[in-house]
Amino acid sequence: MINKKRFIILICLISMLILSVSCGYKQKLDDALSILDKIIEEEIESSDPDFDPDKNMVADPDEDAELDDFLKTEEGKNSYGYSIVPPTEMSEDWQSMQFAMQGRVYDWIGKPLSEIDQSWTIISNYPEETILPGERIGLGLIPPQEMGKPRETDEDFPLLSLTVFNPNQEPVLIEDATITAIQTDVFSVNNYEENSGDIGFTLPKGLSGYDPVEKMIEIYGQPDRSYNEFMTEKFAYLDEDKSLTLQIVLGNIHSFCLQIYPTPDYVREASTNLTEFSPNLEGQPYVNFGGKLFKIEGATLANVMEDLNLRNGGWDEEAKKIQAEKILEPMEETTYSAYINGFNNQIVFLRVANSDTEPKKIDEAEVIGLNVRLTEKNFDLEESLLFEDLNLTYDAEIRNPNFTLPVIGPFGVQMSGDLEEEFAKIPDDALEKEFAEDGGGYVTYDANGYHYLIFAMPGYQDQTAIIDEIMFTIQ
Repeated sequence: MINKKRFIILICLISMLILSVSCGYKQKLDDALSILDKIIEEEIESSDPDFDPDKNMVADPDEDAELDDFLKTEEGKNSYGYSIVPPTEMSEDWQSMQFAMQGRVYDWIGKPLSEIDQSWTIISNYPEETILPGERIGLGLIPPQEMGKPRETDEDFPLLSLTVFNPNQEPVLIEDATITAIQTDVFSVNNYEENSGDIGFTLPKGLSGYDPVEKMIEIYGQPDRSYNEFMTEKFAYLDEDKSLTLQIVLGNIHSFCLQIYPTPDYVREASTNLTEFSPNLEGQPYVNFGGKLFKIEGATLANVMEDLNLRNGGWDEEAKKIQAEKILEPMEETTYSAYINGFNNQIVFLRVANSDTEPKKIDEAEVIGLNVRLTEKNFDLEESLLFEDLNLTYDAEIRNPNFTLPVIGPFGVQMSGDLEEEFAKIPDDALEKEFAEDGGGYVTYDANGYHYLIFAMPGYQDQTAIIDEIMFTIQ
């Protein structure tokens, strides 16, 4: 016969086992297994084939103490030992980007990486000492030894994962990059023995790891965004360029991620009063490339790369060397790929030719065409990063497509513009103007020795199709 108290313990233990396995909380798992083994052993010895839960569920005062001891909560902490009382100096708003561990408040977001106390150890597999303009990389942080030692034999097990960002249009040292995101989860916290329960994490207004989702809603209100996947949910709160993302496992807080989405000054400047464009293909037409006018006028690859602020795009598989080392034979043409410094949502292809009678280095060859393509359509920085798991990316380089350079082709066609609005700008005597069944399309316009091609990719779900490629070359 099983009593009511024992049945409650059993249900709690099963729930605790599931949560402990998913979250890595070793001590609670050990306690739960020990009590569960005891109950199973006793019930097997006293099993009754005629057991009726409605008749046999009776109270047993002798076992009250066991349940109370298992479920008891230390004052100021939840049942997992996490503090639910924020430090007095902590803000009450999550928008402060603060979090607390062991009673200490941290507010690193928006500051240079160099401001993190040197007692913390930074983990990085990023191969360079500098970060390129507009790019983000992931890092891990190991806490000072007095906060606890990792149970894992690997000493490089991080407590925190973070992202740093270069908001400048020139490369910066990693330590000078800006911290834009910080994340941890109960598994990372519980991996640290000795003081693991005290490490925990506390957010403004006392939200902590393992707290129920109902408490989250009570404290912060209904979330602005949500994302569901197998056995877990993610909820996000948004305020201008800030976000707080919370992962929920089996109804309890599993992890948090505080994040900001700064727009660099150079991005704003590139989009200011950008209205000039070539009205047709007569005379010397051009492409307005972020305020710089690209014309096909015999400039060398080296000059165009410098003028348009481009960097080398990669490897020449055929020649087995980087593109910048390629030699062009007489009358040979090739395509050179490049990236725009600080604008990673585009790739540029430059058509270059050697019209001389002698071999020539590729950077001395003449540029005879420009092709600009979006790398991700309908891109939204916040949507891309909002539910990203930093724990999966801290050990590798992150190259998120962050910003899109404004580009305006002849007739005023704008990159990322609406398909129908942009296609309407092209005269009706265009060689081709096709709308595809999938919602995309293309336009070809040739005149005066110039070849002008525009592509539009279909939008996703309810998004409109946009101009994602502009090509401008000589015929």
